Amino acid sequence: MRHLLLSLVVFPALLSAFQVVRYTNPPPLSFPQDATIGSDFKLFSAWYSGLLATTIQEKTAEAMDYHMFYVDKGMQFIECNAVTHLHYDDYVRWFKAYVLAYSDPVVKRTSVISTGKDMGEMYLNVEAGTEGGFRENFDMKVAAMRVRYTFAPSPENQPDATIGVTFKEFAKWYKGLFAATLQEKTAQGLHNHMFYVDKQMSFIMCHEATNMHYPEFLLWFQSFMLNYKDPVVKITSVISTGKDIGEMILNVEAGTDGGIRENFDVKIGAMRDDTGGWKILIVNRALGCT
Repeated sequence: MRHLLLSLVVFPALLSAFQVVRYTNPPPLSFPQDATIGSDFKLFSAWYSGLLATTIQEKTAEAMDYHMFYVDKGMQFIECNAVTHLHYDDYVRWFKAYVLAYSDPVVKRTSVISTGKDMGEMYLNVEAGTEGGFRENFDMKVAAMRVRYTFAPSPENQPDATIGVTFKEFAKWYKGLFAATLQEKTAQGLHNHMFYVDKQMSFIMCHEATNMHYPEFLLWFQSFMLNYKDPVVKITSVISTGKDIGEMILNVEAGTDGGIRENFDVKIGAMRDDTGGWKILIVNRALGCT
């Protein structure tokens, strides 16, 4: 089985095929018209299954570029037998090779699940053949999210709710923001949460040899938000290590549709920036990992 984004062996996270794109800076004229604006996830999934089949069949650079327009640059790609998750460049290489080698595709949707107003996942069964008559059949899971791009939020469109508060007040506020973002599962909620995460932040994850950074944290947070709901977030520790620096430990519990509930602690370090608001600099998800 192959999937896409969060699954078994797969094809992974097409995390922005389903988009509502709002540019505060006009996009270049070379950008295609976004065909998915205004559609719900069920409509998007029907449209995308057709786009996938058409791209494989046409085998043109234009069709390939058009398909990749709907794939987020921060996506995850999960492939058979890969030791670690891959990303956009790896997915492009795999998809190009597949398009070149296979033709006469038959793409069917076997499952469509909307996991929030702006999120969803689908299972596609893909069958295609080679010139030698061999036909391959596999399943893949594709997760997508409606995305609103604002290119560097400004005070006009993203007021900072943390200006002038102490770290203790920020910790209490952020606990609520974290829980609300997981529960609401909207693109706007995710965008609002990430506004308070510094682009130079460090992300420490279980069993990783080196610290990761903003892109990896965003991928982890997106996948957690897609798969878990009904969060209970509690503050277990708050330490102000200076007037403008502090750290908190949050206990997070949330459940899946299958009834599994996960419970973990996460340490979050934050600093007051030049605007007087707080930005998250360190997220340590490795507490208590076994």
